[in-house]
Amino acid sequence: MKIIALNLPRDLIENDLKDMFYAFGNVSNCSIVMDDKTGKSKGFGFIEMPVEREAEKAIEKLHGIKVLKEKIRVKRANKWIYGLTQMLCPKFIKDILFRVAIKRQVKIYFVANSLLQLPESDYINFILVEHGLDIADNKIVEDSSEGDLVITADIPLAVRVVTKGALGLDPRGRIYDKSNIGAISDMRDFMNTLRNDGVVTGGPNSFSNKDSGKFANELDKLIVRKIINRRGYAWFNIY
Repeated sequence: MKIIALNLPRDLIENDLKDMFYAFGNVSNCSIVMDDKTGKSKGFGFIEMPVEREAEKAIEKLHGIKVLKEKIRVKRANKWIYGLTQMLCPKFIKDILFRVAIKRQVKIYFVANSLLQLPESDYINFILVEHGLDIADNKIVEDSSEGDLVITADIPLAVRVVTKGALGLDPRGRIYDKSNIGAISDMRDFMNTLRNDGVVTGGPNSFSNKDSGKFANELDKLIVRKIINRRGYAWFNIY
């Protein structure tokens, strides 16, 4: 079982964390998540215990105890996933994705480096990546394949996944595919040039209910099309 320990003291080291859980059984892996910029603990870590019974005992006994004056929280890791930040993925988009994942039984993968509490489901998954420029994008490109769907407003990422045969869908409901991604990318570069020259200022409008509705409709149409083609099973992944 994979366990997450939250609200850890910033000066707690991995060996001490491992010893806490080792008192209840075998610990196959233990790591504290560190901030790449400061080199300091982010205040949470992951522990893997291969024996379910021992892991459950550790959670029961360690949840809520004080460690170096901090009251820690200990839970099954599958109740937490790493996801896009509120800025990159508006709340209404996340809510739509949660509902679709469960209703349509489509696997959704959130790829990022920030911790979010999200619904527990076999269809909602997380992929943790390190901090750094384009690391999350690189992971999405690496894992996605033909027929997958990538939710993104980032045109360079959309270009890369479409090249691999995947589709892109931005939070406003615009689809990226091989028929339009070249023109969209060229327009983005053109607009960036105008902004850099001071000809165009400002950015896109804020998200609206209309955007939400269009995104939900396009997402559902894509999934239904896959289900029909595969006789009742939506085989592709969403990132």
